[in-house]
Amino acid sequence: MFGMFKKKSEVEKLEDQYKKKMKEGYDLQSIDRSASDQKYVEADQILKKIELLEKNDYEKFNIETYIKGYLRAYAKVLDLDGDMIINLYKESNPEKTPEILPNVKPKIQRNSTDK
Repeated sequence: MFGMFKKKSEVEKLEDQYKKKMKEGYDLQSIDRSASDQKYVEADQILKKIELLEKNDYEKFNIETYIKGYLRAYAKVLDLDGDMIINLYKESNPEKTPEILPNVKPKIQRNSTDK
């Protein structure tokens, strides 16, 4: 009874989304094949996210904020300190500073004698 109030982890949420997409794809198979195929593609994308989370392969995620959110959710499920986990992640994956390129403008040739 108390388990129904338990907050789901990110993986559990993704697994629920995956099951839902697979069921929708199965239900659409006999009606609309292209819509069914699209649901299977979406389910496959969700499955890849789950696998990346389970392998701790953070390089494939595009947005740093989502990674930290997933890590914080995992820490909460495991009753660990979320800030400590985030700090460990930052130590092993330092933020990449963007490369600043100088503002170099090419020389504009106004006529054939300018070279």
